[in-house]
Amino acid sequence: MPQFTRRTILAATDLIANWGHTEIDRLLLGYRLERAVAGSSRADKANALAKYLIANPDAQSEYGENLSDAIVEALVRKSIGESMDGYPAAFSFGLFTQRFAPLQRGLERDGFTVETGDLRRTLPQVLDLPRADDEVHGRLDMYGFVVAKGHLDHELPRTLAGNGPPPTGNSARLSKAFTIRFRNASPEERPCLPPAIRGRYGLRIGTRRFFSRT
Repeated sequence: MPQFTRRTILAATDLIANWGHTEIDRLLLGYRLERAVAGSSRADKANALAKYLIANPDAQSEYGENLSDAIVEALVRKSIGESMDGYPAAFSFGLFTQRFAPLQRGLERDGFTVETGDLRRTLPQVLDLPRADDEVHGRLDMYGFVVAKGHLDHELPRTLAGNGPPPTGNSARLSKAFTIRFRNASPEERPCLPPAIRGRYGLRIGTRRFFSRT
């Protein structure tokens, strides 16, 4: 399974719609996707790449790495390189956030950050956030819980990062409910959340019972 969720894959692949055809074709050739991904316009090629990666989550590159991860990481590195500012030029996280806002939000949701100029994790890998995030959003979409999905999309990045004041109202109830569902995991599946979240709920989380009916 890839490290990145559908939304992050979409945000990353959307970037190539602004590239020239030659640059897009070169990317596809580099990952042997020239036959699998096609389109008459740059936007068509970007959408076709996103569809392929989402439909083939276990596909591997020629080096044995997850294909979705390899492409998203390459696109993130390129975006970092395009976010230099000042003299001498140095990475500007503010500029990255401004220019690549959807990608930044996706990375943050998936437990990653580029704040220091390189891609790194902010949450333990054992959480398997891509699988959990996709299934939660799929369930909310399935039952038409538009308001609940909106609260989750608003609150999850801040909650995962441990930033800002505690959520209130519906956001607080939803955020706490999702966190509580992790509570019954086995000890080895219970990595610690950032301190702000541990202090907020006094919980440790895992994945075993997240989608249980009880």
